[in-house]
Amino acid sequence: MNKVFYNDKEIENFDNALGYIITINGKNNKLYLNEFQGPGKIYIYIDGDNCNLKIGKNNIIKNDIGINFWDTATNRPFGSYISIGDNNFFNGTNNSIIAPLSTKIIIGDGNLFAGNIIFWGRNDHIIYDKNTKKRINIDYDIIIGNSNWICQNVSFLPKGAIGNNSVVAYGSIVNKAITKNNVILAGSPIRIKKKHINWSRSSDYEQIDFESNVNILKK
Repeated sequence: MNKVFYNDKEIENFDNALGYIITINGKNNKLYLNEFQGPGKIYIYIDGDNCNLKIGKNNIIKNDIGINFWDTATNRPFGSYISIGDNNFFNGTNNSIIAPLSTKIIIGDGNLFAGNIIFWGRNDHIIYDKNTKKRINIDYDIIIGNSNWICQNVSFLPKGAIGNNSVVAYGSIVNKAITKNNVILAGSPIRIKKKHINWSRSSDYEQIDFESNVNILKK
């Protein structure tokens, strides 16, 4: 049996989860959803079993985003996990999250996302060493920290992880873990371009509180 909770209450009619378009094919899936702000919608599609999705509070969805637990030709997601924290701002268009088959995608709090950003949490086909027969493309978690600015056309792949208060530059591919805080990350794959930075959601330099940088979590 699938269970959907909206604002901490279990619901049977998915239409009662305002702003969410939900399709579930499978069993024992659990969704923990919260009301969000903004005109966009969150499209959720699950074709698997024992999957979990958690979406926190006070998120802003300016344009539609998709969260998909897809099956492959030979495997269905089983035990996949996606967690989106609080106070995130999905500002751009064409953002999508493709669930892993059995690992995790974790997004923290207070992040700002531009458009055409994809979280691809899975390896649909196996790549292995011809001599040792050892698999090369092993599934790993994707983990995003807090208060990061993710620019346009960024791709997160398995094993991709970033820390806090950082910027991921336009067109970067995040396929490895760089968890240092307050850095600019760029490239394919990413690398540290500059350390000891901070950023603000404010576009007015005069409004920045440099002591607390309170604007970093404002929309």
